[in-house]
Amino acid sequence: MDAQVRVGTVHIVEWLRPGDRSTGWDLYNEIEPLGIVSNPQISVSFDRITTRMEFLSLLRRFEADLRSTGRVPLLHVETHGSDGGIGVSDAEGFAFADLMNALIPLNRLTGLRLFVVLSACEGIWGIKMLQPAERAAFLALVGPNRRISESELATAMQVFYRRLLTSRDGDGAIQAMNAAIDPDRPTFGAFNAELAFKSIYQEFWAQKCTPQALAQRAESIVAALQAQSRIERGHGLSRSELAKARALAHRHIGDHRRHFDRFRREFFFIDVCPENHERFGVTLEDCQGVQGSGAGA
Repeated sequence: MDAQVRVGTVHIVEWLRPGDRSTGWDLYNEIEPLGIVSNPQISVSFDRITTRMEFLSLLRRFEADLRSTGRVPLLHVETHGSDGGIGVSDAEGFAFADLMNALIPLNRLTGLRLFVVLSACEGIWGIKMLQPAERAAFLALVGPNRRISESELATAMQVFYRRLLTSRDGDGAIQAMNAAIDPDRPTFGAFNAELAFKSIYQEFWAQKCTPQALAQRAESIVAALQAQSRIERGHGLSRSELAKARALAHRHIGDHRRHFDRFRREFFFIDVCPENHERFGVTLEDCQGVQGSGAGA
């Protein structure tokens, strides 16, 4: 993650249960004055919600704010969480797959510059929202890697923003919040889109691109074509059709660079923000575990 954070506004969303301490409001009162004296100035907003529909409405409002002001947002969500998602209940919450889809439009508007802080137990599991087969839901995410008390979370977040808003040093802010809770082991982690893409694609390459795995994937395509033929024509593919289908399937599965380029182009929004080609230089060679030859490889 780029240690120099570029943020124009901080949106604090408090989504807690009745009886919970109003930690989002406490955080707002702590950092709003820091935003005013920051140079350049950073605006800080606060919203309290109780439902997922309110959260979705806020995201649309943040998109409108970005269009009108051009200020790059940092989205801070003060809520409950687990390794599966966030929110106050199963009914009023988001699985990470759904939250990913909700965040992508805002991140697209930023040109892949959205910074997300999940101030929730095990919030770091939000990394699940970065999948190479989808658009990136954010540029970077910060969250705790374990269950954490309300008071620890509040303390850490105040330390994080004091450092971030005065220095713009993202790495330093994360180090400071970790030191404030446990100097001996990290409580909070951070992931960025490029690191996640590379890590996940390396795993995909290791598991799904072995000769055996490629053969199995090709045969799955052939089986699907065979089944489709039986449905549409009342009989399976002929021997020559099977041979042709198998050759085409292997050629398609084995065109690694074309598939990688498509995943990279869409994940990093290069198709709508061409400048991101230079910003995110991960290559197929990086993901194969060999020496790459640059962003244009």
